[in-house]
Amino acid sequence: MSDKNETQAQTEDHEPLVKVDRTKYQKGRSPAGKTSLNNGDDVAQTLEGLSAEDIYAITEKLKGFYPTKAKGKTAESVDELRELYKPLNIGMQRMNLGNKIRTWVRKRDEEVAKAEAEGKKPPMPGLEALQKAAAPFRKELERRIKEEEKAKAERAKKKEADAGEKAA
Repeated sequence: MSDKNETQAQTEDHEPLVKVDRTKYQKGRSPAGKTSLNNGDDVAQTLEGLSAEDIYAITEKLKGFYPTKAKGKTAESVDELRELYKPLNIGMQRMNLGNKIRTWVRKRDEEVAKAEAEGKKPPMPGLEALQKAAAPFRKELERRIKEEEKAKAERAKKKEADAGEKAA
């Protein structure tokens, strides 16, 4: 057996190096309509089912999101952030974008609290701003889901009718 095969055999006999506690996550919908996992917070629920492209577009609408740090560099725009995340698969891009948005929401809420404490007019709270920026994308997603469900029901109805004709 080669060294590579021995290493492979050894790792197959051992527990994974990192065990993920999946009980902390909620099931959600991926952009492809499949089941995915998320942490269930308000940011995750707002972004659930949206594509990476949708989320990149949302970051452009979040005042103060750019410049942002990513992979040890500073992205001044959505195009620069896309370029930094280009080596990552789409799921990793979405996860990283979600984490960056989560940080933005937290910092925005700190700005709100500071402005209120100083008696100044606060900016829109982070989650509210995110939900406003995401609203058109969520609306389009809901429209697509309804279309998919309608098409699925029509296919099932046609299949049932075809089966009835074959039985007759």
